[in-house]
Amino acid sequence: MDWLSKVEPIKFDPEEIMRIQEMQLKPFRIERIELASIDKISELAILFVAGCVLGSESTMVSLPTRNDCSRTKILEEVAPHFRDIKLVWRDNQLDNINMQHMKEESKQLFLNSDVEMIEIVRDLYRTVDLTNPMHSSHRPIQHYHIDAAAIETLQVNHTESMKEYICREFMHENEELVFLPSGWFLSDALKESIFLRFIAGFVPTVHLLADQDNKVIAIECKNLTNRC
Repeated sequence: MDWLSKVEPIKFDPEEIMRIQEMQLKPFRIERIELASIDKISELAILFVAGCVLGSESTMVSLPTRNDCSRTKILEEVAPHFRDIKLVWRDNQLDNINMQHMKEESKQLFLNSDVEMIEIVRDLYRTVDLTNPMHSSHRPIQHYHIDAAAIETLQVNHTESMKEYICREFMHENEELVFLPSGWFLSDALKESIFLRFIAGFVPTVHLLADQDNKVIAIECKNLTNRC
């Protein structure tokens, strides 16, 4: 598997981690809101609600909204698909939006959609078991770096604004976006995964985390090159 190389887990800057932890310990305020349903589902929404449709209905989606552009995008495209919406405020700033319990009509929008992004997320969630083995497994975890130059990256229509959101909100120093795939096993066949080919096309650094049975338990997306 010449497109993968074993690497040590990334060690984040301790001072930055402490700063983030201190920020998370600051007083916060929860505001519940309700939003009217919408009759369309965007590529951004498809990516982040897929686990709620293809896996556990109780999955909570928590998305950062640290600027006006992100806030507007999540409130207009993602949040209307949920019954339970909570705004998390810190220092009088909207920090993130927690969403749970997807509306039935939104599930149907997802299931009936024929846009390219649907096939991408179905490749990510290949089975219905979306339990997170990282929470319960005591087995050693190996990290693998993906050489994006060694795989054929994939462009997907109508995903530019989604990519901008991911880069804007998740690709800062000491931050990452983590996906929990289901039905993935480490092999050369993963080189053809349309989800990996899509993500590797714009995320600067992608790591696969696999257990000793070669089950891929996480996909870490980060910015170690300042390319995003």
